[in-house]
Amino acid sequence: MATWLVATIARKDGVAHWTATVDVPNARMIVLPAVLASFEPDKATELWLIPADHKPIPLGVFPACESATMHLHA
Repeated sequence: MATWLVATIARKDGVAHWTATVDVPNARMIVLPAVLASFEPDKATELWLIPADHKPIPLGVFPACESATMHLHA
């Protein structure tokens, strides 16, 4: 099994806005912005994991323009 996984995260506009790197052995994910995103002041950036045939799992709210580390639960 891979010890690191990498994914590109895009918004509805199709532009890659973040890169997520998962450190599998330590069950953490680091999200880095790829572009400076602008959001309305009353909006938040939240990431969800949506496994096939399972309920969505909230991973947390993170700042849109800064790196963030999220701890993943088994």
